[in-house]
Amino acid sequence: MTDTLLTQLAQRLAREPDAQARARARLHLLDWLACIAGARGKEASDLGCVISQRSWEKATYMGNVLGAQDIHRAAALYPGPVIWPAANSYESAGLEARIDAAICGYEAMIAVGMALHTAKNDIWDATTVCGMIGSAASFGAAIGFAPTEFAQAMGNAASVAGGLHHMHHDDVLTAQWHIFHAVRTGRDAALHVHYGATGPKGILEGPQGLFAAMAPKPGGDTSGGAGVLAEKPGSWLIHDVSFTKWPANGADDPGLPPDEAHVIAKLEAMIALGELGNGEADKAARIAIQGDDAQELDRLLENWMR
Repeated sequence: MTDTLLTQLAQRLAREPDAQARARARLHLLDWLACIAGARGKEASDLGCVISQRSWEKATYMGNVLGAQDIHRAAALYPGPVIWPAANSYESAGLEARIDAAICGYEAMIAVGMALHTAKNDIWDATTVCGMIGSAASFGAAIGFAPTEFAQAMGNAASVAGGLHHMHHDDVLTAQWHIFHAVRTGRDAALHVHYGATGPKGILEGPQGLFAAMAPKPGGDTSGGAGVLAEKPGSWLIHDVSFTKWPANGADDPGLPPDEAHVIAKLEAMIALGELGNGEADKAARIAIQGDDAQELDRLLENWMR
């Protein structure tokens, strides 16, 4: 029997990330920390600090507040605000394990997003829809999933995927609620599979699956952009994610060059915006780029969210 698309994607996630992918992921961690710092004192940030005592969960309300989050243009989604809370939510994992978990989360979220984006659907919010799948992959990687577990967890996350673009018509905090929902739903899907739940591996291309609902083609073809998912993996998709400038200049801006100096400069601007103390930018950069102590990262986030 031909492998389903989720089964093929799960095999991609079972690869060990290489040094280049890990270095790129650390830049995206630093960029996410910049977005968290800049969001301090905003309404969404205050709400995030009320809804949870855990820093990774508070951060779900902060990562996309300023519109400065990273972006994958071909998939039309913003992975960082979803994937980093999910990767950091397995608090006993070391920092390198969290980095690897994030790489897997970016891979799954972007791969499904590229497949869905071929339909040019303006109703469904790809960050939310695909974020649930990416969160499941990220948390699953952190707790050591095998391919069959990845596929089943992503299948369960996909079975409840949703998120409507209508939220952008109003000045509300729905975009932040979507991130919280995507992180928690994907994480819970993975956790339940870890404890024995099973999930539908054919839910992407199935006749009543995700593509049928969100990316149908004329004539009843429900394959969506299945070719994207079926492709043999090359380099990790995190390399194709762009860094957004600050101040943000809109979706058409080419963004920052993917290097440490530019992301640190953005971090410094965000640290000032969030009114954090001297030395916080240096500390965040050291942890993200060179650090190996996950608890130090957790303490940094907790201090920033007080």
